[in-house]
Amino acid sequence: MEIHITKSGVKIPINKLEDSHLLSIINFIKKKSEEGVTYRFGGGLSADDMWYEEEIIFGKKAKKILGYKKYKQELERRNRNDTH
Repeated sequence: MEIHITKSGVKIPINKLEDSHLLSIINFIKKKSEEGVTYRFGGGLSADDMWYEEEIIFGKKAKKILGYKKYKQELERRNRNDTH
């Protein structure tokens, strides 16, 4: 089961999100993927650490990191169920 974690830390199963919330998340991810997302990786905890790395990513790579696919799949699942 896929879980969405809100800004305040509340965990909600994606299939339990309200339609409006799901659409807002999808639109947010689309917007952020165009603007750029700071992706942090490596072993460091801060920019002062020798092992800390970050880059700004865009497009498909940003969508992948933000989990766009799982939200889009849930929306498509709901739309399929609505037509039956």
